[in-house]
Amino acid sequence: MKRISFLALAVAASSAFVGCSSDNKSEDPTPKTKAEMLAAHDWIMTGAEVTVSGQTVDAYQVGMFEDCEKDDFYHFVNTSNGGTYTLNENTNVCSPSGAEAGTWALNSDQTKLTLTAQGSQAEESTITELTDSSLKVTGTVDFLGTPLTMTLSFKAK
Repeated sequence: MKRISFLALAVAASSAFVGCSSDNKSEDPTPKTKAEMLAAHDWIMTGAEVTVSGQTVDAYQVGMFEDCEKDDFYHFVNTSNGGTYTLNENTNVCSPSGAEAGTWALNSDQTKLTLTAQGSQAEESTITELTDSSLKVTGTVDFLGTPLTMTLSFKAK
């Protein structure tokens, strides 16, 4: 695969902070939106699973991704629940390059991520996990008439 299909992202966890003293009123910080969390880091892939007809394969380990793709990273710029993104080559550069640029958007409840690479059709994924350090997305694509469900895992770079 020369281009990583960025399929989907998940529900963000937020934490509340409690003051140490009972007479100090502490306010909960405003939790980050998923758009803010997505743009807070560059994201590098750490794993990929593909499920076909009930069978799941570790696509990251069995050669579905070239070594030069495994260190690529996504960079998101947030401009209010969407914006632009780039998929960047890292140390190990593919030939030809797999770098791309495009736009991204979240749906109103921030459970679906849509990426539209320049010159390509939009790809929608479901966010299954999004924290300050990890991102997991899931989506279904048609491969020669067979539906494939792919789950991609990323860590903050």
